[in-house]
Amino acid sequence: FQTIFPEQFTPKFHFLLHSARNTAKYGPLKRQMNLRYEAKHHLLKQIANRGNNFINLPYTISKRVQLRQCYELIDENAFRSNNVSGKIRTRRTIIFHKSIQNALIEDSPFIYGDIVEFVKWVLIDNVKYKVGDFFVAHLLGGEEIPLFVKIKFIIHIVQQWRFIVQCYDTIAFRQNLWYYEIRPSNNNNILSKDEFLTHKAEDCYYINNSYFIRVPYRLTIIE
Repeated sequence: FQTIFPEQFTPKFHFLLHSARNTAKYGPLKRQMNLRYEAKHHLLKQIANRGNNFINLPYTISKRVQLRQCYELIDENAFRSNNVSGKIRTRRTIIFHKSIQNALIEDSPFIYGDIVEFVKWVLIDNVKYKVGDFFVAHLLGGEEIPLFVKIKFIIHIVQQWRFIVQCYDTIAFRQNLWYYEIRPSNNNNILSKDEFLTHKAEDCYYINNSYFIRVPYRLTIIE
């Protein structure tokens, strides 16, 4: 574990101790909530003390946590922030790599001038996009093999956001790791937010000169 994640985070010992046993006993923990207990510790203590109920306490606590999340999500301010971005910077078009310049020319709905505006991150429809994030852009064939892209630039033009992405080739699915092995290509493309198939950045790891992405859910196109 420390070889794969040397400097990213320090795992809790009890998580390492019990995770493998629970996975072997119950299978993938897809029906269990990955709630960081410390984040809700104060709330859970209040619920236990004020409720004065010690019968089926896990059910009571989980129910109260769900109700609190529902309350927070129906707040009128929850989804109000939109099109919030980092500092807008400018860049000359000729400075981009030749393949990116060609992608800008082929992006027919828009005409890019000599100078373009770009940011490092943007929040659109309560989804945050950052430079360096990986998303699924396409499912290939009947097996629906995911093709991943990496955001290189976030362009602001005509009150809209365009994403310059680098395409990655999917080499294989490593079942022992439950990861997709991918490889960067020389292809660059320009996408809109609606062309991403997922609304959450995928975790990518660089191990032994190879890139691996774990997708913890099934990817399929619903017609």
